[in-house]
Formats: sequence, structure tokens, C-alpha cells
Amino acid sequence: MRAIDLIALTIDLDRNAGIQAEVAATTLNISAVEQTTNDVLELTCVPLTKHGLKHWELALLLNQPERRHLPVRLRSENQSLPIFGCQFHGGNIVLH
Repeated sequence: MRAIDLIALTIDLDRNAGIQAEVAATTLNISAVEQTTNDVLELTCVPLTKHGLKHWELALLLNQPERRHLPVRLRSENQSLPIFGCQFHGGNIVLH
């Protein structure tokens, strides 16, 4: 999924909702966005005990002209996983 697609997918959801990811049946917080050397944006997943980004923060980081067309993936435990969609669960946006 490209950054612009992820922004469009979540545009109508609560701007103050936390951003989380479901990886291997475990829910994790998204804490950062990093651009790799091969022009992929990776969302860093951390345990729920660590601080995660809010929806507006993620949108701000992704919605930069040079990043909008780049693919976005989840990074958890040294693996890069694709994003297929999201759901609004428990007041948070959960990417999967």
C-alpha cells in the first residue's frame, strides 16, 4: 500500500486515535516512520507498553510530497510486512 492510499483509507477516522498494528495475532503500537534505502516507508512496531503515534501524527509524517507515492510496510522483529487494510477497534486504528 502506498502512503497516499493509507492516508485516504483512514481520512474519516478519529484524528486522535492511536495507530496500532496486528502482527502474528499480537497488537503493537506504531512508534515511528523510517524511510529505507530502497525507498520504502517502514512503520516501526513496539509493544503496547511503549508510546505510539496518534493518527494525526502518522498522517503528518506520511503526507509529505516526496513520500506520498512510496510503499508503506510494517517492521516488526526484523521482518517487513505488507499492510492490507485497517479497522477501528477500541478507539484505535489497527493496521493489518
